[in-house]
Order: sequence, then C-alpha cells, then structure tokens
Amino acid sequence: HRAEAEQPLGADFLEALSKRAQVPIALELSEPFPIGHAGFAAALERALTFLATPATPAPLQGLPFGRLGKAPEPAGPAKPKPTYAIVGGVDSYHDPAVLETLDKESRVNAEGIWDGFVPSEAAAFAVVALPDANLPVLGRVLGVGLGMERPEDPQNPTVAEAATELVRMVATNLRTPVPWALPDLNSERHRVKEWTFVRIRNGETFNDSATGETRLCDELGDVGAATGAVSTAFVCSAWKLGFAVANQALVFLSSDGPARGAIALGAP
Repeated sequence: HRAEAEQPLGADFLEALSKRAQVPIALELSEPFPIGHAGFAAALERALTFLATPATPAPLQGLPFGRLGKAPEPAGPAKPKPTYAIVGGVDSYHDPAVLETLDKESRVNAEGIWDGFVPSEAAAFAVVALPDANLPVLGRVLGVGLGMERPEDPQNPTVAEAATELVRMVATNLRTPVPWALPDLNSERHRVKEWTFVRIRNGETFNDSATGETRLCDELGDVGAATGAVSTAFVCSAWKLGFAVANQALVFLSSDGPARGAIALGAP
C-alpha cells in the first residue's frame, strides 16, 4: 500500500515471524496478503473459508487477489483439521525510504500540508475459530467482503462505487441503521471523500444520529496494513471492557490501491 521501491513482505516473513516469536506456525497452510489496508479482510475471509471447508483448500489461482506466496502441496493423506486460525496485520511507516517518499508526495502531516496524515506503526492478531471450537469468544464475525475500485479516470472520476456496494452488502448482516462504524480515515482528503460517498449513497444504512463513528487514526495515527486487525482488536476489547458504542460494528478498509474491505462484527 506504500510508495516504495522494496517488494512487499512475502511468505518468508511468516517463517521469520514464527522463529522470532517462538510460536510454531503451519507454514504450508499459511499465506501473506500484502495488499495494504484491505489485506486483513482478505486474510479473514480466507481463514473462515479454510476452517469451514472439510478438505484442504485448493490453491488460490484464479481468485480476485491471486495466490501470494507458495501454493499448498497437493492433498495427500488426511490430516487433522485445524480448529482455529490466527489472522493479523503488521505495518510500520517508520522507515527512512518510506517517509522520504511520502514527504515528496506531500502526504505527511506537516506545516503547510493541510490533509497529510501521521505515519505510525502497529501489529494486532485475532484467533478465528468456528462456533464449535470451544474457545473463549470476544466477538463474532457476522460478515466479511472484498471489492476492487476501478482505476482513476480524470474524465470519469470514481465515486466509491465498489466501496458503496461492498459496505451495503456486508451491512446486511447488521441491524439498520448500522449502530457503530469504524472507517479507514487518516485525514487525507481522498479517504474522507470516499467515506462520504459511501455514507451518502447508503443513506438507508447509516444515520447521523444513530450511527456512532470511531476514527482510530485520531489516537494512533495511520497504522497502514495493520488497520483492520487493530480495529477488530479495539472493538472486541471495547465489548470486553464495557466501553463499546454498540453491540454491532462495521469496519471499513481502504487500500492505497484498488482493494477495499469491510467486516461486520457482533458482540459475543
């Protein structure tokens, strides 16, 4: 999601993470989703599909986002089916090359840059399991979806068509109007504009007086590809500690590229 010359983290990152955290990871079943902010929604959808599928899932060639990393080996003898998956997001803007690029693009919050953002860093993870897994429940995934915005065209500007339809679809899993929204905003004008389009074009889904809105970037800065995981962890913590806005929430994620994600969450 960032403008930098380096390649995004690949499958080797998962192996390094396993070693540094000293946590065994089934690398043959694991995969990265380096597609920016919406990557958490893609990973969450993948995990839920995997857990709900009786057999080892087929490689992802042909799906919208393709297979990132090493494809799974062909199915062999039956293996014990995992009962849970760990889905997370990790990102950091604290890299000289990244900050230099963002500064040249006038995207960093600084004097004279009225719509720049505060670059930050974070990591968050969620344990995802099916209802019969007999694990403590901090929240429930009621729905998740992915969308792709069309390329920008000066003659035909985008008006968040994909984001609008995506949010509308995922919000059907929540009561109307949506009681709590966590949009992916960081003070940049194009993000505010997109979310405004989503709300206006989904007037039946959102209500200014009934929909609470939390913008985590106001407290944390822009945490990049960790946004979805951090938002999910925040919502679940709010339910556990008793400071939640409502017992249902919608998380919207917007990558720098065309990928968009939305997640509907419910209290346990």
